[in-house]
Amino acid sequence: DRATAIYLNNGSLSLAENSQTTVNCEIDPSCSWGGTNAPHSYDGVYVEGGSLLAKGTFDVTHTGVDNDQQSGAGNTLYRDFVIKSYAVRVVSSNAADSEVEIASGTIKNLKGGGGVYVSPGETGSVVLGTQTKELTVETSGGAVYDGYIGFGTGFAENWKYRLNKNGGHAVEVNGGNLTIYGGKFTAVQGEGILVKSGRVKIYGGEFEGNDNYKANDGENIAGPAASYNFKLFGGSVDIYSGTFNSEGSGAFIMGNSATDMAHANIYGGSFVVSGQAGFSVYDYADILFAPKGGENGQGSDIQVSGAATAIAVENSYAAVKLEIKGGTFKSTGGTSGQRDGIWYSNPNAELIISGGEFRGSARSGLYFERTPYSGKVRLSGGTYVRAGNNNPIGGSFTESAVLVSGCTINKNGGTWTIVPE
Repeated sequence: DRATAIYLNNGSLSLAENSQTTVNCEIDPSCSWGGTNAPHSYDGVYVEGGSLLAKGTFDVTHTGVDNDQQSGAGNTLYRDFVIKSYAVRVVSSNAADSEVEIASGTIKNLKGGGGVYVSPGETGSVVLGTQTKELTVETSGGAVYDGYIGFGTGFAENWKYRLNKNGGHAVEVNGGNLTIYGGKFTAVQGEGILVKSGRVKIYGGEFEGNDNYKANDGENIAGPAASYNFKLFGGSVDIYSGTFNSEGSGAFIMGNSATDMAHANIYGGSFVVSGQAGFSVYDYADILFAPKGGENGQGSDIQVSGAATAIAVENSYAAVKLEIKGGTFKSTGGTSGQRDGIWYSNPNAELIISGGEFRGSARSGLYFERTPYSGKVRLSGGTYVRAGNNNPIGGSFTESAVLVSGCTINKNGGTWTIVPE
C-alpha cells in the first residue's frame, strides 16, 4: 500500500490467457527509502529489463504522487517536464531491454501521474491490446500549479501554460517500440498519447487528451504546450486507424531539428475536434496523409476537422514537409471569421497535395496566410471548396507558383478541382 506493488528486474512474469490479475497500489509520499539498490519508484507496476506477458485480464488501480514543480526556459519546459508517477512504467536495465504485452484490462491512475510509460530500450517492445482484445487506460488527476509560463515575446496569449500538478498522460513513449491494437486511452489533464522518441504503430483505439484549465485570456490553451489527443515530439508514428476526437485539440507534430524530424504516416483515422485545429503542424514535422496507404493497402478513411481549420501549418520558418494523397479536411466552426480547410503560415513548409477534399466553412479550402517560398508548394490534385465570395484557394500566392507543371484548375463557382491539362 505504500510503495510499488510489482517490481520486475531482469526477470520474467507470465500471466495466462484466461487469467484475471488485479493490482491495487497507493504510494505514500511520506514513506522514506531504505538503503537498497532498487530504484526510487513511485509507480504501481515497474518493469526494468526482462518481460511481463499479461495475456489475460490485467487490472491496475494506482494512486501516485504529485509531480515535482519544475523550472526551466518557458519555450522548452513543457517538453522537458517529467511526470513522476505512472500506473505502469516499462524501462530497460543495464543488462537487458524489456518486453511487455498487456492484452486487456483497465489501468487507472486515480490521482498523481500518468497511465503507461514506455521506454523499453532500443530493441525492447511494448504491445497494448490484441486484434481481439482491448485495454483501457485512464488518468484522473486534473490539478495544475499556479502561474502561467510564456514562450517569450511575439507568441499568442493562449500559448501560455501551467505545469501539471497531479495529472499525467494516458500513454508516454520515450524510445523503443510500441504497438497499440485498440482500446481507450484518456487523460483528464495531459495527452492521450505523447511520443517523444521511438517507433509507434497504432492500428485502432480511442485517444483523448485534455487541459483542465483555461488560458490566461479565458480561451482554450493552444500551441505546443496544450494537451492533445495525439502529440509527437520526435521519433516516428504509423497510424492505420483510430479515433482522435474530442472537444479540445486533435494532434500536434513537432520535431527537434532539420536533421531530426518527427515523422508521422497517417494511413487512416478520425481527427474530428471542436477545438481550433484537427492537426497542428509545427517545426521540423514530416507528415504523410495517405488513406489505406500502408503496406498491402492497410489503413482506413481519413477525416480531419477543427473549428478554425483541419490542418494548421503554424507560423514559423522551420523546415516542414506535409504531403496529402487523400482524405477529407474541413473547418466546422461556423460561417463567420477565418476558417479554412488548410491554413498555411510557414513559407518554408513543403506542401504536396495530389488528392483529397478541402473545405472552408467561412473562407477557403486552402488559404495561404504567407506567400510560400519558391518551389515549396506543389499541387497536382484535390478539390477545394470555398464559403461566401472567397476563392477556394485563397491568400498570398500565384497559381503558376503552386501548380505542378501539366496541371490546371477547373473552376466551377465555389469549387475548384486541380486536374491534369
